[in-house]
Amino acid sequence: LHKVLKQSTLEQAWTPNVLESGRKTVYGFGWMTKPYRGLREVAHGGDITGFNTWLSIFPDQKFAVIVLSNTGMRPPGPVPTAETIAHKIAEY
Repeated sequence: LHKVLKQSTLEQAWTPNVLESGRKTVYGFGWMTKPYRGLREVAHGGDITGFNTWLSIFPDQKFAVIVLSNTGMRPPGPVPTAETIAHKIAEY
């Protein structure tokens, strides 16, 4: 994993930014960094018409989930988003 980026570089990217007001955000350098069910999660998603993705990394558990979906970000009806699917997988 650390052939492209050093661990210290990843940690910097995965550290939430602090605004000038002193308020912490949940966003690092391109990564959302908030706990999920008590675990440290680093994540990012994206969407475009008809496509929705989500990547969840749980660094302390050395576990990641990647979901690629051919639905929009907010699919109609009972169809879950890629983020919802990723979190359901992570719970197993």
